[in-house]
Amino acid sequence: MIAGTIEQECRNLQILAVQADDWTFKGLVQLLDPFGVRLFSVSAPQEAESFFPPDRAPDVILISARREKTIMMEDIQFLRAQFPSAPLFVMAPQAPDEWIIQAILRAGVAGILFKDMTGEQLLAAFHQAFAGLIVLPLPAAYPLVSPGAASRAVIRLDGPLPENLSPKEWQILERLVLGLTNKEIAQEFDIAEGTVKVHLRSILQKTKKRNRTEAALWALNVMQSSAEHQIS
Repeated sequence: MIAGTIEQECRNLQILAVQADDWTFKGLVQLLDPFGVRLFSVSAPQEAESFFPPDRAPDVILISARREKTIMMEDIQFLRAQFPSAPLFVMAPQAPDEWIIQAILRAGVAGILFKDMTGEQLLAAFHQAFAGLIVLPLPAAYPLVSPGAASRAVIRLDGPLPENLSPKEWQILERLVLGLTNKEIAQEFDIAEGTVKVHLRSILQKTKKRNRTEAALWALNVMQSSAEHQIS
């Protein structure tokens, strides 16, 4: 069950779905209607004003990923200019290429949603976006912290780490983002698996997260914020 506070926050949301095919839109309605969410579908960004005039904005915007990446980026820029306060998500059947993820994040997209997510997962993603967090399923996050992208995605260790984490705890968090198990982390650092569990308990306590997935998503947001700061 989704947390009651999230369900209450997301009740009566008005969501604009852009370029969603009939099958996808019907699926979204089936998933979100039980939570009191209203969906509006348009085939092009320019048609959004038929539902949302200039003085009224949707609470969330969903745009389907397209093969024509240049056109997709133009549509994202149009929607961000038209509705700057509404979190905008790209819906995709699978994780896009790294350069696409980087480009849409720079364009101000709130995150990426997979089309096989449940209604509860979608509401949780909206809740995170309302809190100012970037929402990326772990498969979509892998390219950002792969060896080729690490210099852009991870924060430097020559400054204070967030939440008073130790360098070792931060290194373990990086491996959580990559999806490594406790056993794999232990093998990489040549430490006992029990030691990894001790570090994880400390990480969860310091970051005030309930589990490793929440901690990994929190670390990913820290990484992305640092990467954007370094780029700017």
